[in-house]
Amino acid sequence: MISLYRQFVRESLKGKRLQKNGSRIRKSTIRNYENVLQLLQKFISEESFELRIVTTTKLRKNEFKSEQNYWKNFYTRFTAFLFSKGAHDNYVGSIITNIKVFFNYIEQEKNISISGLHKKFFVLQNEPPIYTLDEQQLQQLIYEKVFEQRLDYLQKLTKDIFVFGATVALRISDLMNLKQHNILEVNGNVYLRTSSIKTNTFSQVKLPEYALQIISKYHNKRGYFLFPHIYLNTFNDHLKEIGELAGWTHLVEKQRFKRGLVANASNMKMRFCDLMSSHMMRKTAITNMLVHQMDETIVRKISGHAPGSKEFYRYVNYAQTLIDDKTDHYFEAISQPKNMQKNMKIV
Repeated sequence: MISLYRQFVRESLKGKRLQKNGSRIRKSTIRNYENVLQLLQKFISEESFELRIVTTTKLRKNEFKSEQNYWKNFYTRFTAFLFSKGAHDNYVGSIITNIKVFFNYIEQEKNISISGLHKKFFVLQNEPPIYTLDEQQLQQLIYEKVFEQRLDYLQKLTKDIFVFGATVALRISDLMNLKQHNILEVNGNVYLRTSSIKTNTFSQVKLPEYALQIISKYHNKRGYFLFPHIYLNTFNDHLKEIGELAGWTHLVEKQRFKRGLVANASNMKMRFCDLMSSHMMRKTAITNMLVHQMDETIVRKISGHAPGSKEFYRYVNYAQTLIDDKTDHYFEAISQPKNMQKNMKIV
């Protein structure tokens, strides 16, 4: 199996194996494949598990049953191995998903019959709470100059990139690849035109004045790109520092799951600032757009999500402020009884 998996990775890397739409496999996806390969090799070594592929075409009934038990045993032991290393449901689920993709590859592209044994691998998945900046927090980063003066250069760069990303709903990878040709001026309005690295979807969004000021701030420092490069880990570290300096230290729940059950129940509270990361930019943009009652179709157009995208609805923080406003309006309506006397008939 390891030999076949290496071939699976090589063909994905060289473009011999393509996505269903004919485009090449993304480099980030291939890195995930390579990570799975390392985990499988580590599992074999530490658990002394012989990992092999047997063609099921000519197996007798009892032999096929034995093969079913083999892969059931693999799934049980491999997921237990991942959990023992501190993994949680969503991470384990992503690993199993990639292994199922590999099995589809050997069946469909290598014509090795395994009778869909991998289809019984359960993909564990739990939706953790989604954290975003609200409107006031975002405005604090945009407009409070006294606060900005407390930041060093890298912290200011991190803040500016975060604000820009929370405005145009882009991922950090897309922001780091923005160039001058992504800026377009039409009839006095300035637009950001870009194509997502992850989804290859095109989007165009009009930029507000504060976003233009952010771009102009790095005019002589960005070189070929709109923003100076900053490593992801550095960006996330400085973002946590910014959150702490801003006073966002209130405790929030941080739930992690193992086999569908809440893990680390005794340590479920974390400071909000310690949960800040690059992912919060995109979530903040989408959630605040929806809070301001922008049509979902328009929001998806800006964020580059396809209609019905599960990822899009996962990013929506259920727009709690919008829900509160709607329910308050409803409660207000039913808590003020109308003057019944006007409608009463005297008999």
